[in-house]
Amino acid sequence: MTWAARFKPSLLWGRIAFGSMFLCSAVALAEEALWKLYFETGIEAYGRSRYATAETMFLASRAEADLRLASTLSQLALVYYTEKKDEQAEPNYRRAVEIWDNAKAPPSIERANTLSYLGILRARHGGQQDAQRFYERALDMREKLHGPADPELITPLTNLAGNLQNQKKYREADPLYKRALDIAEKHFDRDAPKVAAVLSAQAGNFYDEEKYTEAEPLYMRVLTIQDKNDDPDVVDTIRPLALTLFAQKKFSQARVVTERGIAILEKNNQPEHLASALTLLGLTCEWLAGYADAERAYKRALDTLGRDNRAALDTLENYSRMLRDLKRGPEAETLEARIRKIRATRSTRRDN
Repeated sequence: MTWAARFKPSLLWGRIAFGSMFLCSAVALAEEALWKLYFETGIEAYGRSRYATAETMFLASRAEADLRLASTLSQLALVYYTEKKDEQAEPNYRRAVEIWDNAKAPPSIERANTLSYLGILRARHGGQQDAQRFYERALDMREKLHGPADPELITPLTNLAGNLQNQKKYREADPLYKRALDIAEKHFDRDAPKVAAVLSAQAGNFYDEEKYTEAEPLYMRVLTIQDKNDDPDVVDTIRPLALTLFAQKKFSQARVVTERGIAILEKNNQPEHLASALTLLGLTCEWLAGYADAERAYKRALDTLGRDNRAALDTLENYSRMLRDLKRGPEAETLEARIRKIRATRSTRRDN
């Protein structure tokens, strides 16, 4: 038997082994390409708010037990989160985190975002301790990715601070807000909306702690920034600012800042925000015993809305209460009938 004949079987097995390796590699490449197609199609559909299509694509792209699965689960969870399906979003986020942790995957923006969303979900459903753990991990990961003073740290810092604030841990929250503000002021213009957002959050922490003298200048600075930017979110500033001034018995100043906020809102076509501010003005005028001015503010708020709906309830309730206080019962009863009608309509809609 020749040497070639003697070794022919081993050569054959070598070719088979090589062929098997080539086939496995080809299959793996095909699987990768298919996963990428489904995954990227899901991303595109999500970006276009086509959530049902996005969900279908992400479900189809679930690879088994590798890092691709973690990415897919995280994106699928984001679809559920956006659709307010928290009970479906959370387990997918948790499984994604578990896969990354078990694989000792390196820090990434995707992982940091997933941890932040988990923190939001847990905080939303009363799990502040769990939320704190996820927020801390997200912040730590962002610091490793971007350094200690990057603007990408602003959101995780304020998330963590807000969670501590919700637990009445105001002193622990304050340095986190200050750090976030310091970063924002170094990277953005002093009148930037990003700076205003951090200032507002820090002011809210002082307000909740009943440190009104510390909250007031921060809210005033936010109002100044919003005035320069014609920001309709001013409605979320003038209410706590007015209440901060009320707590210090600065009723005239509360009226001034409320009217300032109304002037900003009049430049925007958002009637519900304007009506809310006018209702606040009515309350402020009542504190000053300016009942005629209060009534004008309440009437203007209702005229701004144009019809009785859920947004009108706050105005109607305050207006009717004032009329009762002024012994104008028949007029109050007319408003109270409108209130009952709105509530009955809301109840019917819920039942259906």
